Amino acid sequence: MIQVVNISISSLSRESLTITWAIKDTTEDLDNYLLSIHRSQAQSGPYQKVTKDFIASTAYQFVDTGVNLFSKNREYYYRIKALNKLTGESLFYGSTPSEDVLKGENPKGAYLEAPPDLEALEAIRRNDLVLREYTGRKVLFLKRKDTGTRCTNCWDPIKRRRTRSDCLSCYDTGVIGGYFSAQETFCSKSPESKTNGLTSIFEVQPGDVLLTFSSFPRLFPKDLVIADNKRYRVIGVQRAEKLWSVTHQTAQVRELSKDQIEYKIDVAAWGMTPFTASPPRQFINATDVESYNNTIQKLGLDK
Repeated sequence: MIQVVNISISSLSRESLTITWAIKDTTEDLDNYLLSIHRSQAQSGPYQKVTKDFIASTAYQFVDTGVNLFSKNREYYYRIKALNKLTGESLFYGSTPSEDVLKGENPKGAYLEAPPDLEALEAIRRNDLVLREYTGRKVLFLKRKDTGTRCTNCWDPIKRRRTRSDCLSCYDTGVIGGYFSAQETFCSKSPESKTNGLTSIFEVQPGDVLLTFSSFPRLFPKDLVIADNKRYRVIGVQRAEKLWSVTHQTAQVRELSKDQIEYKIDVAAWGMTPFTASPPRQFINATDVESYNNTIQKLGLDK
């Protein structure tokens, strides 16, 4: 199988993105391979094919004019599919190194951003380590859809707005499905205050809190975060950057009340418990590597 490397996204226009790539040196005949470009607005997908299949030896870049870059809260991710015409074998390549993709790693998606330098890469690595092993907890991140097929149950095409709430087809987003595929990630939470706001009509229970994420997944306002039995809507995001490369994100989120439609999004298959949702190191009192590995095996967490 050939390896597609150096996938990069660039743009000097407000109407298109340019995807470039290279094929790692190989003894295989590139005419036996077909490539195709796939695009999504969420790194976890789903990805849609935006080109026809073309022979691997005939192209090195593609200009995608089917994107809408006018929204500041929208990003595009790309994967390149390599298909062997003789065997039918195929692989997707994205931002993950091609060697890791061959080992079965998630290819993720290439995106438009200034490439991080060595210091930024080290900052990202340390943030990931802290969140995964010490301060973080596993949560679900759902990217909200803002383009796509409009909901046929609640969307008025003439008035260009929703006509009712609590729609199970779009979860009050106006787009069928409401959100892209859920993605597991780690985040930490700042101290949370519990207060009651009393008005002349009713009582308000605000639930704003700050969550810290690594550089991925990218968060934008109106996205959804699920932790245990609580669901949060992203209100705003602050990004720490090194030479314009994101190293970590601090999101202001608001806990949703239990009667809102987002609680009807089915995540039962996630199957997280308070133990498996947190790093094992937080629960295991190990004094050395051997005792740690033995405890992991006894708990069945090495599988």
